Amino acid sequence: GMEVAKRAQSKVLSEHTYKHRMQSLLDIVKKHTDFWPKEKKYSNLPEDLPEEIKDKIELLTKDLKLPINSSFEDITLRLKQKKGVLSPVETSLLFLAEWKDVYKNREERRKASIS
Repeated sequence: GMEVAKRAQSKVLSEHTYKHRMQSLLDIVKKHTDFWPKEKKYSNLPEDLPEEIKDKIELLTKDLKLPINSSFEDITLRLKQKKGVLSPVETSLLFLAEWKDVYKNREERRKASIS
C-alpha cells in the first residue's frame, strides 16, 4: 500500500509540472488547429546534403538539446562547450567550423589588401 502510494506520488510530481502541463496544452492546440506553424526540418542545411548526414545532424541537435533548425554556428558553439569524447560527426563539424573561420579570415585579409 505505502509503496504504491509513494510511486504514485513520485509520478505525479515528475509528470505534472508546469512545463509538462504547458507542453500538453501546446500539443493539443497544435493537433486541433490548422494555423499552427509547421516546423521547418533541416532549414539551415544544404539541399544536396545526403539524407544520412541530415539524420545524423538531427540526432546530434536532439542530443545537444537544440532545435532541429539550429544554425551551424549554434551547433558548433554548443559542441565547443561539450565535455568528453567527440563522435566522428561532432569532430567533423568542429573541423568544418575551424576551416570556415580560417577561410573567412583569409578572405577578409585579401579584401583589406585590395582596398
